[in-house]
Amino acid sequence: MRGTPLSAILILWLGSAVAVSNFQLLNGRIFVYVTEMKILAIVFWIVVLAAIAWCGMHSIEMMIYASYHPMYARGDLLYPLRVSSIPLLILTSIVVASLWLWRRPLQHLIYALGMFVAASISLTIVLPRVESGYKQIYYVGEERFEIPWQFSPYSGSPDLGGKDFRIIATIPELIPEYDTREKTVTIGISIKEFPERAETNSGSTCSLADSYGRISCRWPYGKYFLDVSGDQRLFAEDKSGLYPAISALFDSFRVEAE
Repeated sequence: MRGTPLSAILILWLGSAVAVSNFQLLNGRIFVYVTEMKILAIVFWIVVLAAIAWCGMHSIEMMIYASYHPMYARGDLLYPLRVSSIPLLILTSIVVASLWLWRRPLQHLIYALGMFVAASISLTIVLPRVESGYKQIYYVGEERFEIPWQFSPYSGSPDLGGKDFRIIATIPELIPEYDTREKTVTIGISIKEFPERAETNSGSTCSLADSYGRISCRWPYGKYFLDVSGDQRLFAEDKSGLYPAISALFDSFRVEAE
């Protein structure tokens, strides 16, 4: 009878020791888990802030460049995604923060996916250009012209009733050189204000455009005038072959009405 209380005390002591040991082990695991989650959360926010800083700097540079060279931006299929990187990163951080407020602590997978998305968005800044095949649409009168962006088309109207527009190219090859203005000329098309007059249907005329050695030549092109201007050193003495070539180039821009 006397051994029974001693056995009970021994069993109770052993049980308590095991319970305390298990509690300490569980508490240690919880501490490690919570610590890991805090570290992962900190890493996630560092990654997001670094991505915002990186993308913000380059997005601003791209938007400034695009304001001076809009056709270059339109010719890049990934440009809209590149300049949208900041809103996308902010949206990612809002989604993760909302999930944390709703069901904290978050699982490792959510933070990992958030960092993957942030890294993927940041990569759009450094991805190579993807040619979009963009063509600028201008109207001269009621006729539609679609000009590849590499010709730097400008000064035209995207609506019916336009008066003129201009492009930039080399001569005599008529190759677009978007990145440089060296050895290029400006070529334009304009509507004839008085097509019935004889002088508007006469041959080509060339004249000195300014005191810097630039010349300007103009000739009839159906209902329109074509003109080319640039450094006179770029022009050959015989320009008879240049006019048909430029006319053919503008024929290639013309879109027949359906």
